[in-house]
Amino acid sequence: GQRKLARHRSIFTEEPPAAGTPSGSPTGRGAAVTQNLVGAGCNGKFNLVLAVDEAFTVHTWELDTGAAGFRFNAERDSRTHHSASTPRFTAVGFDDSGRRLLTGSQDGRVRVWNFANGQILLTCLPPPGHERAPSGHAFEISAVLGFKDGPLAYFAACTWSHELWLWPDQVGDTPSIVLPCLRVFRGHTEDVLCTAFSAGLLATGSYDGTAILWNFKSGAVRARLKHSAARGGTSGAGGPGGRAMQVRAEEHRLTPVTHLTLLKG
Repeated sequence: GQRKLARHRSIFTEEPPAAGTPSGSPTGRGAAVTQNLVGAGCNGKFNLVLAVDEAFTVHTWELDTGAAGFRFNAERDSRTHHSASTPRFTAVGFDDSGRRLLTGSQDGRVRVWNFANGQILLTCLPPPGHERAPSGHAFEISAVLGFKDGPLAYFAACTWSHELWLWPDQVGDTPSIVLPCLRVFRGHTEDVLCTAFSAGLLATGSYDGTAILWNFKSGAVRARLKHSAARGGTSGAGGPGGRAMQVRAEEHRLTPVTHLTLLKG
């Protein structure tokens, strides 16, 4: 049946838990978010809603009831060194299995977490030459995606460097593994804001309204589409193999491509 999502409005408005409530454990109904959100999403595998705020706190709630679940502070509780200058999270997602949390940061790194206990499992490094941004947050991560191509799984990150970065999804027995970047997809001339994957095809969308469809294995560009819908509208364009690429753009003079979905025809 239909879920009554309106009843969960109280997730964000009730009083915070009492002082001394341990992190990484259920906090009881009423755990409030007091910082601006970086992102949020639904996880069907565990039937929960997860949100990450600008203070590095990860909150979860049961999807059916809205009851607060486990919570941890990634800056305080992770087993890696953090300082006052820890780069802010800028993107949130899940791996392909839905079992791990992905976060992108201002430093161009993607981190993979066990979101049940706050343990960091992987740190995905930027490509060589991108370790330090020349100014500001030039290598900031704008979106993250976990997906599977056949038996192999990957992490992808959209960046302000006009590129999409790719890493293999690897988890060993030892936490805090560091992964070098596997591949870089170049073809955009503005910040890459979103990505989607389906059946060997990878799609990316950028700030200037351009969407590119790639052959994932070869990296070849299959199609380059320019969004030209009316302001605030949605447009669709035919792709290889009878697929349609649905493009959504925010109201802006450059009509940025902010969401992509690959639809099987």
